Amino acid sequence: LLLLLLVRLSGQRMIVPYVLQFFIGGRMMLSSRLLRPQHLPSVLWRGKMVQMSTVSLNQELTHVDEAGKAMMVDVSEKSVTKRIAVAGAKIFVPQFVMDAIKDNSVKKGDVLTVAQIAGIQGAKETAKLIPLCHPLPLSSINIIFSLDQETDGVTAPQHVVNVYAMAVTSGQTGVEMEAMTGVSVAALTVYDMVKGLNKACTIGDIRLLFKSGGKSGTQELNDHKRAIPQEFINKIHQLSS
Repeated sequence: LLLLLLVRLSGQRMIVPYVLQFFIGGRMMLSSRLLRPQHLPSVLWRGKMVQMSTVSLNQELTHVDEAGKAMMVDVSEKSVTKRIAVAGAKIFVPQFVMDAIKDNSVKKGDVLTVAQIAGIQGAKETAKLIPLCHPLPLSSINIIFSLDQETDGVTAPQHVVNVYAMAVTSGQTGVEMEAMTGVSVAALTVYDMVKGLNKACTIGDIRLLFKSGGKSGTQELNDHKRAIPQEFINKIHQLSS
């Protein structure tokens, strides 16, 4: 489909003789020699419009080698700094499932305790699950939950199990993936514990909320719908002081 689009944009019938490189590191890449530059469409790249031919494989991606093959980044030259990451996830459940979680009446057992342990285990196994992640010696990984209702002002309120993970290490690369994996595994475990009651429960909004340390410094990515728990805020201040 993309080849047909490019041919149409070129205004003439032609065979594109070069290789398209797709979806490396979550971005679509094109060889800089595909077509004449004036015929290449522009794309949104890191906040600005650029022609596809100007997107450089070597300049933009750190997890590929010069041949475009996947590789693990060498972090040996990076400084060891304190690394913190907070991630969140949501599990949407009907009211009777939420009541069962609150009352600890789910037949499989204590939903949140089992999910907390699973999230911790998952975070520690991140490098085995995500191929290009570096194994990290975690200083701590904490999983907490909140049971809430959410509404957009139009539809009926939804019952939500919020999952939060905070990962900490001192190292040469960040712990964002450990926090993200922790909440993902914890959310999946909540689903596994309650699916006997309702298989229509859904998981969503898995996202990074905060990170600090390393070259990119501190970034707060939360919004009013997903505030970082006060317990984690206090811990971040304690570790940063």
